[in-house]
Amino acid sequence: MLKLDWSRFRARAYLGHRVYEGVATVISNLKSLVIVVLLACGSDVLADVIVSPPSLPPGTQYRLAFLTSGRRDALSSNIADYNAFVTQYANQNPLLASLNTTWSAIASTATVAARDNTNTHPSNVGVPIYRLDGLTIALNNADLWDGSLSRALNIYEDGSIDTFGGAWTGTDSSGTISPGRYLGLSPSHDVIGYVTGDTRESRLPYWMNGGYFHGAGSGEPQLPLYVISAVLTTAVPEPNSMLILGLGLFSFAFARLRRT
Repeated sequence: MLKLDWSRFRARAYLGHRVYEGVATVISNLKSLVIVVLLACGSDVLADVIVSPPSLPPGTQYRLAFLTSGRRDALSSNIADYNAFVTQYANQNPLLASLNTTWSAIASTATVAARDNTNTHPSNVGVPIYRLDGLTIALNNADLWDGSLSRALNIYEDGSIDTFGGAWTGTDSSGTISPGRYLGLSPSHDVIGYVTGDTRESRLPYWMNGGYFHGAGSGEPQLPLYVISAVLTTAVPEPNSMLILGLGLFSFAFARLRRT
């Protein structure tokens, strides 16, 4: 009768489990790596865009944020117009388009606050938010609206960096509607102007409420907008692949036990 050394079996099983975790992480990251490598053949800039932060394990939730490379006016009072605008620029990057997610403008109109439009109200914990270079700008919703960011939100959808320094927001630093300065306010020489954010690294406390542009007349300023994705989840290895790997590791461990 075969006598098994269960202590040695448990040790090998633990080792197999650790190998499984390592392989799962590698497979998760390989999908994004393959896409990036393929795009690198046609665009050096797109190769710098990271849609799945490599530091996150499989099954982790997160969000992405960027600044549109395109600019527009702030005359519309309909938040849907701004959401459509930012989605247009997200879809210009095949990596971002492949995520099949919803993109929202981090902006406020008279009736919709930025933190509601983006589902980032501080009363909900939220998830970490990353730029397209794989670095965090906020750890959660409360961190996003605490008055500053970890890093400037100055990277365009194609991975290049903004040098202009401003974006339409119409929003206070807490994510609420800026009274008398929200987007879509009827242009008038009596109006102070629409609130803008400052995209410079040296002005992090003013990323959402850093100044304003007057909205009157035919010379309406053109500025970009901040964008955030819906909640995303890092890829989990396909069950069939992991089942085959697990059976292989178990068979290997059992064969070793029989030999000893």
